[in-house]
Amino acid sequence: MDVRGAPAIADALHDAIETGDTGYPFGTELAESLVGFASRRWDWEGASVDRAVVIPDVMMDAVQVLRLITDPGDPVIVNSPV
Repeated sequence: MDVRGAPAIADALHDAIETGDTGYPFGTELAESLVGFASRRWDWEGASVDRAVVIPDVMMDAVQVLRLITDPGDPVIVNSPV
């Protein structure tokens, strides 16, 4: 890029590399946050941390969602670019 990154961002990246925290999140903090947000924002009932799953691949995530909301043989439209 044409400009240097902000020092605070560079420091955070260096800290993450030093501690080995460069992968996907672990634990339940993300799921807890989503459950709280969904219940407040959309009045979702039944959302729970134990039903959340981290899937470290965008396309596998899309496949899993389709498996949950469609039946075998249902048509699915995927717009390009994908």
